[in-house]
This record gives sequence, C-alpha cells and structure tokens, in this order.
Amino acid sequence: MARRKPAAASWAQCKTVLKDWPKPGLISLIHELYNASEENRRFLHARLLPQAAGQTLAEAERAIKRLLSVSAAFNGRFRHADAKRVVDQFEKATDDPALVADLLLADLEMSYKTFSEIGDDVPIVDHIYSTMNRLEKTLARLPPGFLVSRASRLNRLAERWDGQFGYGLSDELVAFAADWNERAGKDGAPEEAS
Repeated sequence: MARRKPAAASWAQCKTVLKDWPKPGLISLIHELYNASEENRRFLHARLLPQAAGQTLAEAERAIKRLLSVSAAFNGRFRHADAKRVVDQFEKATDDPALVADLLLADLEMSYKTFSEIGDDVPIVDHIYSTMNRLEKTLARLPPGFLVSRASRLNRLAERWDGQFGYGLSDELVAFAADWNERAGKDGAPEEAS
C-alpha cells in the first residue's frame, strides 16, 4: 500500500489556530515576525503606522538604490527579481498607488543613472522596461489629482536622459513621459495636498 504524504500546511489552518490565540500570544508572534527580517519590519511599519509611510518609502528607496548600485551591476549582483520584490512588498504594505508610483519613479531614476555609468548592460535595460510597464499600470490607478506631480517628475527624468542612450531607452522614456503629461493635463482635479 502506497504511503500518502501529509497535507501541506495552509493559511486556512493557521487562521483557525489564530482565532483562539490570546492577544498577548498574537502580539508575541507578530513581534517574532517583525524581528525575523527587514522586509517584515518595512511591511509592518507601512501597514500599522500609516503616518510613517514617507519613512517607509525612504527605506524602500534606499533598498532599491543598493540593489541598483554601480558596484552591484559591475559585480553581476543586480537581479530584477530582487528590486521587484522590494516594490511588491512595499505595494502590499502601503496599498497606496501614489506611493508605489513614487517608488517606481525613484527606481527609474536610479536605473537610468546606473546605466549611464556602466554602459551596455542588458539586465538593467530589461529592468528599466519592466519598471516602466509597472509604472504605466500604477499611474493608471491613481485617483484624480494625484497624477500631475508624478507626470511632472517623469517629464524631468525624460528631459534629463533625452538622447543619451541607445536601445530606445531615451526615446521610450520621452514618449512615455509625454503621454503621461498629456493625461495629467486632462486630469482636471486639483493636485493632492503634500
């Protein structure tokens, strides 16, 4: 008779157990998760301390900057998946498309700067196109009044790198910025409070 593998643990099973946990035990568990990794800390800060969202954005930007550093690219340590994971975790934690757009814009700024210093690097090029694609989807989700400042920042980035690169990187960025500046002009809502 063949032996059956035990069923894998699931969220449903964990949820059932957690329903009966006393509050101090639950807080202790969350504290252990908090101490387990920097990613967990950023997530909990963003989710539980919305007033700290700007600080959490700054932390995520620093993480992206480390991943996109010139030394990381030169030494073959840059991986798009790592940068994407930082953005994914930030997006889950904040659930705020405007802040995610800000992080993606910072990612693009750092990506173009690194590319300008290291030259021909296919992983960075692929990362830039992937980030632009995600930014496109994120900007489309912004509520009225939240697009103008992001489109303006995108336009400044495009002006900075216009005509600087092959691969269509400069042309794509300029066209992308022009499209979003046009959409921002049609937004019609007052800009959000800073």
